[in-house]
Amino acid sequence: MADLSEKSCQALETYPRARKQAETKILEFIEKNQIDLLVVGLPLDENGQETSECESIRRFCQRLCKRALIKVEFVDEWGSSLDAKQRLNLSASIDPRIRKSGVIDAEAASIILERYLSNQGN
Repeated sequence: MADLSEKSCQALETYPRARKQAETKILEFIEKNQIDLLVVGLPLDENGQETSECESIRRFCQRLCKRALIKVEFVDEWGSSLDAKQRLNLSASIDPRIRKSGVIDAEAASIILERYLSNQGN
């Protein structure tokens, strides 16, 4: 979520991808908060080319768009996890419980949204 008046981003939640839990939770969040734009990280490679996972993410977003009246904007997420670890002052050898907790993913999502906003001039 972004606060444009403060020009800051903060992750609210992370959702597990198993058994369409993420899809259901995101749709609930969109409806509850009247979201009309979804910013999604696209895992491009270091050369800016789409990876094999990009198509899966695009299909996921198409399903969301069919069920909710939203626009989707894709942002290159290259390096966002590394940036998140640095921002959180985490070492290279991270406790698996931290990785599993979603803390890194949440921070990376904030970085992706910040990138989007900075490219929009906000």
